[in-house]
Amino acid sequence: MTALHAIKKTACAIGLVGLFALVLEMCARTDDWLKWRAPFWSNYSADLLRAEDVSEWPGRFGGQYEKWRLNRYGFRGPELALEKPPGTARVIVTGASEAFGLWETPGKEFPAQMQALLDEARPGRYEVVNASHAGMTVPRITHYFGTWLRQFRPDVVIVYVPPVFYLNDPAPGEVTMIAGHIQARPQLRIAQKARTVAQRLIPRWAQARLVQYSISRTVRQHELGWVWEDAPADRLALMQEHLEDLIRQVQAEGVRIILATHATRFSAELTDEDRRLLARWRGFYPRASEQCIIEMQAKGNQIIKDLGRRFSLPVVDVDASLPKSPAIFADFAHFTDQGAHAVAALFVVQLLEEEQD
Repeated sequence: MTALHAIKKTACAIGLVGLFALVLEMCARTDDWLKWRAPFWSNYSADLLRAEDVSEWPGRFGGQYEKWRLNRYGFRGPELALEKPPGTARVIVTGASEAFGLWETPGKEFPAQMQALLDEARPGRYEVVNASHAGMTVPRITHYFGTWLRQFRPDVVIVYVPPVFYLNDPAPGEVTMIAGHIQARPQLRIAQKARTVAQRLIPRWAQARLVQYSISRTVRQHELGWVWEDAPADRLALMQEHLEDLIRQVQAEGVRIILATHATRFSAELTDEDRRLLARWRGFYPRASEQCIIEMQAKGNQIIKDLGRRFSLPVVDVDASLPKSPAIFADFAHFTDQGAHAVAALFVVQLLEEEQD
């Protein structure tokens, strides 16, 4: 075989591989267009839900990605007017992905189910606004309220935040979500779909090994003792300080606040499935041991209860009220449709009880 012939064969093989990859990419884009009416040529990812300048507000006005839709004000849910209808109490729900909605069927995230339940009990009396966004920390909610949410004149603000955010390194602060832009460079959709398929096909034991390897690699990059075995007191104190700031800012606008404990799948006795989910959750917080995560949740929820008593605020104990069941939790802390309905019912009961007082 001559050198020229070998080069031609190699070039032909590379061309065939490239053509195969191109066909797969076109198929992936066609699938997105058929399923979600996604743009065919431009990038398509969860970045489309993020504002280009998230230092001001987190949600992109009118953003759409797969099943998630944001209205013209960057909230998940139906369109609304800046001025609330006469005689209507506006309830703004703030929080992270658990409130925004992750695994639920569209329209079944708990703020949406709150609206449906309230419409049944008191038609036209309440308007629920889902102002939650994935990754929203307490300082970000405080900033978001002061720069954007307050103009919507809410009557009630519900605060549903995860204490585990305070196990991030670095800790939540004023700039925990920096200005971000949709990636300009082209993204291969087939790569995104391949990752999704791989997550479904890889056995659970293999996924656990991969998470453990990632955690171990991160830990090895730091000094001995970097991992927290117990909930760090300074982070708990920071959480309390941030919640106090949020409460004071919302109250300064004459708005009522409902606090809530943060619910997880885990009970005192962990099942094998619980341990698998807890290990997976730790993948987001490699500096914290699994015991630290459990303790942070418990002590963080106690801070929320204590602040309720101190500021004379109602506290909905979501964590204590929900069964620790896969029927309620789709993973470690996000809800199924049924779980979101149970959470919605808890907040609806609180709102209606307040109305009677």
